[in-house]
Amino acid sequence: MSLGASSELDVLLQKANTCVHNNQLDTAIELFTKASHLDPNNAFVYDMRASVFVLMEDYEHALVDASKAIEIKPNLSQAYFRKGLCLSLLGRMEEAIFTLEKGLEINPKNTTMLQLRSDLIEYLMSKQNNENTNNISLGGGDLAPFSEEEKLPVTVLSGFLGSGKTTLLNHILNNKQGLKVAVIVNDMSEVNIDAELVKQNSSFSRVDEKMVEMTNGCICCTLRDDLLQEVSKLAKEKRFDYLVIESTGIAESLPVAQTFFFQDQYGKMLSHYTRLDTMVTMIDCLNFMKDYTSEETLSDREMGISKDDKRNIVKLLLDQIEFANVIILNKTDLVSEEQVNKLEAIIKRINTYAKIIKTSYSKVDLSLILNTRLFSYESAVKTPSWIKELQSEHTPETEEYGISSFIYKRRKPFNAQKLYNIIKEGCLKGVLRSKGFFWLASDNKLLYEWSTAGETLYFAPKTFWFSSIPKEQLEQIPPEKLLELQSQMKCEGKYGDRRQELVFIGNKMNKDEIISILDSCLLSEEEMSKEMEEWETIYNNPFKEMLECNDHSHEGHHHHDENEHCHH
Repeated sequence: MSLGASSELDVLLQKANTCVHNNQLDTAIELFTKASHLDPNNAFVYDMRASVFVLMEDYEHALVDASKAIEIKPNLSQAYFRKGLCLSLLGRMEEAIFTLEKGLEINPKNTTMLQLRSDLIEYLMSKQNNENTNNISLGGGDLAPFSEEEKLPVTVLSGFLGSGKTTLLNHILNNKQGLKVAVIVNDMSEVNIDAELVKQNSSFSRVDEKMVEMTNGCICCTLRDDLLQEVSKLAKEKRFDYLVIESTGIAESLPVAQTFFFQDQYGKMLSHYTRLDTMVTMIDCLNFMKDYTSEETLSDREMGISKDDKRNIVKLLLDQIEFANVIILNKTDLVSEEQVNKLEAIIKRINTYAKIIKTSYSKVDLSLILNTRLFSYESAVKTPSWIKELQSEHTPETEEYGISSFIYKRRKPFNAQKLYNIIKEGCLKGVLRSKGFFWLASDNKLLYEWSTAGETLYFAPKTFWFSSIPKEQLEQIPPEKLLELQSQMKCEGKYGDRRQELVFIGNKMNKDEIISILDSCLLSEEEMSKEMEEWETIYNNPFKEMLECNDHSHEGHHHHDENEHCHH
């Protein structure tokens, strides 16, 4: 394609994406169609048009476009997700699963595809067992929602395998002070070992209390419908004072919480009959740092839902920590006081809202985890800790046990190759967690996402910068509205909202050194004197090349060679 045609294509794509943001979907389709005529062999154009057809619920056309994108670029994993989604929405479940498996061969760590595939398999299995399963009902007929006083309060216990959840459950049952407690215990194996341990080691009353065993699956995915049904039954019996749910060690907390707000075919929700009270996450002080710095997936350790469970252990740990109201640092007797304090400092940086309890043998004051009324679904979903860090005007930078955090902000673009090199060489030493977005001189239209946790690093284009919208389209926005949008997007000067904004949390980080290393990757004043269009012809973009090459053993992820050295 000629330079002129390439420029025209970029303009069309920018206009189309703006229309999508403004919900002008018909116009977006017209623009993507023009783009496909201009460059008929561009798989991304067909894939983007497919995504708009999905928004319009035109799944037949979306399927055609996703298939075309795969035909042009067989290693474009996102097109397989789009095609699988369309097939499932058209009721062609087996074909959808087959398509998703093809996509996962290309990108085995795509969590969205993994989840959709898991959901579809679960659906088919449920359908085989009960043809009416797709019409989920909480039962109870016309039973009206309970008053706040009538609702059954619920505490959910999460935490990685071996963190002490079952021991905590036994502690609750042995010290429940007259409460009639119902218990749901989830175990991945066919035999619920945790449930058996609870029965043997606690003062569990089979007359006044009830235990529900959920086996051979995980309540955050494959057994989610079962969880919904069982909680509903327990609440409607109206004979229990409290419900405690022990999730399996590989369960993510957010989907479990969402189950309480799932609406059945009659408009009923568990939250009409229960009150999700506290999300508790257990941390194994002895093994946390080893797990947190691991690159392994659950299937690598043979811990997954299946051999295809490619969820990263670090990501799972973060999910469990970030969605907790109470975090229990357990097994403090197995590590030094300094190690406990350092771990506490790390957890505080990851989740600034949660209450932290330090203990051994899972012994805690039950008033700290039962009837706390700490859980707020709206707050938990809308304000992850890292967003709070980015939005704060001031972040304390004083070190506590060697743990510190800071925000890196700049209004210059990175030289992509220099940035790629310092990441590959492992120059950002001491960083445990970082997240945000960044600007590359070689790609001025796209905002790139930055996310690292331990040894797992992820970088990928996320969306368009607001300031990349063509001038003629901005002129169509009323001046007052445009000023408001520019203020919201933090636009400044010539480059608008383009900027670097990254949060770093680390152990014994050298803040000044990290800032110096990152600054060395920015364009110099002399380079800044050139126009953006010229930058894109001068500098290459290894991040984009990495994604296009689909090196999916490390797609968007890196680890450094100890023999490599940092230069800045």
